[in-house]
Amino acid sequence: MENLTVRETKIVTFLAKSEGYVSANTLADFLKVSPKTIYRDIVSIKKKVGNENLIKQSQGKGLQMDVSSLNAISRDHLNRQKSVLGMSVGERRKHLLILLLLQSPQESSIKNLSEYYYVGNASIVNDLKSIEPQLDLYHLQLIRSHKGTYIEGKEKNIRKLLMNILEYMPVSFQENAYLDRENYHYIFKEFPKEDFDFIGQVLKAVENMLGATIKDPYYINIFTHLVILIKRLRNGSFKANYEVLHEKDMEIKNEQIFRVAQYVISRIDQYIELKVPDIEVFYIYQYFTSCGIEARENFIIGVTNENSKEKELTCQLIEDASNTLQVDFRKDSALQQNLFLHMCSLLKRVQYDISISNPLLPDIKKEFPVMFEIVKHSFIKQKKLPILHKISDDEISYIVVYFQASLEKQSSVKRVLIVCSSGIGTSHLLKTRVKNAFPQWEIVNTVSANHIAQVLQEEKIDFILTTIHINLSQNIPIVLVSALFNEIDILKVKNAVSANP
Repeated sequence: MENLTVRETKIVTFLAKSEGYVSANTLADFLKVSPKTIYRDIVSIKKKVGNENLIKQSQGKGLQMDVSSLNAISRDHLNRQKSVLGMSVGERRKHLLILLLLQSPQESSIKNLSEYYYVGNASIVNDLKSIEPQLDLYHLQLIRSHKGTYIEGKEKNIRKLLMNILEYMPVSFQENAYLDRENYHYIFKEFPKEDFDFIGQVLKAVENMLGATIKDPYYINIFTHLVILIKRLRNGSFKANYEVLHEKDMEIKNEQIFRVAQYVISRIDQYIELKVPDIEVFYIYQYFTSCGIEARENFIIGVTNENSKEKELTCQLIEDASNTLQVDFRKDSALQQNLFLHMCSLLKRVQYDISISNPLLPDIKKEFPVMFEIVKHSFIKQKKLPILHKISDDEISYIVVYFQASLEKQSSVKRVLIVCSSGIGTSHLLKTRVKNAFPQWEIVNTVSANHIAQVLQEEKIDFILTTIHINLSQNIPIVLVSALFNEIDILKVKNAVSANP
């Protein structure tokens, strides 16, 4: 198949992204040629593609692409416009939303947007209508004026929506992955590579100053916030509509982190050669204090009154999960510590209205639906902090992971009874070999057959390993093994565990 010319590719692009018919005059105006040239190009395109039905022509209506025939055009022909051609209608609308948010309150005309996306005016009008419901959720408005269209609203809401969109993009900022510009999602090409490099360097310096590592998802959260801040400040018509911060939101409890926030602002000042508004230092401080940097190394739950709310929430979550699943999570000190520290960060995010996202949310809800509902219900029923009744599913999903890890850890710890009648020396050898093969298991006892009933009355037993044939009325898995507990025995036990998780 013969290659399409650049203009022919643009015609295909324009028609493929348009909804409904497009007049030849519209295409001619867009490409700065005559309608006759457009019709000649249409004939050429059909001939090269070998499909007379690729572009429909209707008198009085215009031209329309037969989308089902697009496969006749190889991707090579479309690579000239791949930054636009790669977008579906949904992707274009998301990109348009980000574009308008970043340049708010600067106006954009329908004509300019039409040329930017290689689509007709009607498609842009439909795109704008489609993004308005999303703007409403964040108390933002799409304003249409004689100068153009723009988004109006509080600066915090503009950034919150931007954060929500960008954090779900399939891009990792960690380990300098953001430097590979060829692998950027199309949306991130709106941001200069130099900004990504600069922010990566600043955050590395921050980690060195604090002697701590900022881990996901908090790293991505802070990184995205700074990317948006720099892009917004560079906007020539930037007039941020800041909310007045409450006194409690300006309270500085950690001087070290506040100095780090001031350092970040000073670096941005120098980098963009513009004065960053003073209020921004408080926003950055809030992000740092809500990302777990203040985690306490010496943790004993219930020690301080300062974190009584966090302690109470932690204890209630553990209590609810234990009672519902009939699994005692209270004994898991690591779970207590991790949850408590997470609650410290979570309550700060709620106070500062900072959101985090979890790209694995759909998978977590699908894989662990019971645990997800238990955690969600626990937040809903607690009465001390009503604001947590509407906590996001993203926040819940991170807590679910803590519980699931604890549950699986407990599932791997088996309470085992060894039954052996070959003498004390042999029973000790068997116990040692079992312990070496399954170090996480608890060997409750090593007994002869006539002592089994007594042990089962006094202890909870998950598995019985025995060197002799025994019959029990209780429903406890039994594995017959040799006194030397060889490789075949280990394999038999593993199979039994898999069958009785």
